[in-house]
Amino acid sequence: MKHTGKIFGLITLIGLMTFSGCKDDEPSALAIVSITSTGTNLTTGASQTVDLNGTTSPINVPTNGVVTVTFSKPVNAATVTSTSVTLSDGTTNVPLTITPTAAAVTITPTAELVRGTLYTISVTSAVIAADGGKFTAASRTFTTAGKKPPVVPQSSKLVVYVPFEGVVADKQGHTVLNSAVTFTTDRFGNFNGSADFNGTTNYVGIQYAADMSNANTTVSYWIKLPASQAYKDHIGLTSTGTKQYVTFAIGGNNGTYHEWNRFTCCDLGFDIDVLKYFSNHKNSGTASTLAGSSIEMKNEGQPGGDKIVEVNNIPWLESNTGKWMHIVTSWNAATRTKSFYINGVPSTVFRLTPSAEFALNDAIIDAAGIDLNAANSKNLYLGSGVPFWATKTATGITPFRSGIPFAFKGQMDDFRMYSVALTNAEVLSLYDAEKP
Repeated sequence: MKHTGKIFGLITLIGLMTFSGCKDDEPSALAIVSITSTGTNLTTGASQTVDLNGTTSPINVPTNGVVTVTFSKPVNAATVTSTSVTLSDGTTNVPLTITPTAAAVTITPTAELVRGTLYTISVTSAVIAADGGKFTAASRTFTTAGKKPPVVPQSSKLVVYVPFEGVVADKQGHTVLNSAVTFTTDRFGNFNGSADFNGTTNYVGIQYAADMSNANTTVSYWIKLPASQAYKDHIGLTSTGTKQYVTFAIGGNNGTYHEWNRFTCCDLGFDIDVLKYFSNHKNSGTASTLAGSSIEMKNEGQPGGDKIVEVNNIPWLESNTGKWMHIVTSWNAATRTKSFYINGVPSTVFRLTPSAEFALNDAIIDAAGIDLNAANSKNLYLGSGVPFWATKTATGITPFRSGIPFAFKGQMDDFRMYSVALTNAEVLSLYDAEKP
């Protein structure tokens, strides 16, 4: 019996040693060592790396950042997939290119992330180490730099939207034909966040499409004129002769445009700043099938009508040089009303009075009429009216109106064109949503 007891004890000892040896052979757990995002600082334009693995959720993370997750040891590449590693804005997973290399996993969004948005990066337990070590699911949150895109009124009626975020692109999908502008800081202090027009050779061209011609319309954009002396040099003073410039145009007198000028008004006797909003219309009067409406903010309009709102005639442009301004104009066909807004507030509202000759109705871009003259173009131009009044040459934009240049000098941002006349409340809502 004593021998039997000794043998049993020996077997038990061997079993314990074997069990202990098996535990020592199990791989250690896989863990995250660091998570970083490297991209462009939205304010300075310099390269920036942000730690995403801290105790608090980071902010001001680059929107074009490449995320690198570093693990405690090499991972099994086959387990790193689009389902085991995700990036979400809380509603939708962001399309990613995921590249595992040894102990690092690089995560590259296929498109720039949305500004001012909270994202969650998640790694599930499906990811394991190359040696079989298990991973406990983990997630981290961060917020991208910049202001979140505003919720704007009547977004379903938006026809053209050019945000000028370092590139010239229409978010509504129209083809960009020319993007000869430079970029500079926008009204939020973002690097390369607005277009900078030099007043001579810069302009943007966007290919015309039928959806740009609408019975009712609103045009909205932000501009910043150069400092006072540069503004005076560009637009001119009464003593040196008035100059005009165009901020946007489609087809000249067969379409619509904004023309800006400064002059001494004959009945006022002092200098005023004028924004002329020209639009072409269907005419139910006897004069013609189509007729133009030329309304000048703070001055006059043709055909005749009643001014519903008119602010004081002051040099409002010169007094706002070096500052961002929100400019909106609209046409309401049902009420035959043209409205001008500065920073969300009605500046001039002009209601056209129908007559036997002129009873203007729906606005229209007369594409067929424009096409009759090969020198003209029905395309949308920002920063200039070319080539309806003139053409661009190697030395710049040729002048119109007896040698008066008309290219815009200054900055522009967030150009929008709608197929509806925004109400006063909607214009104010748009201004509040976009203001710095």
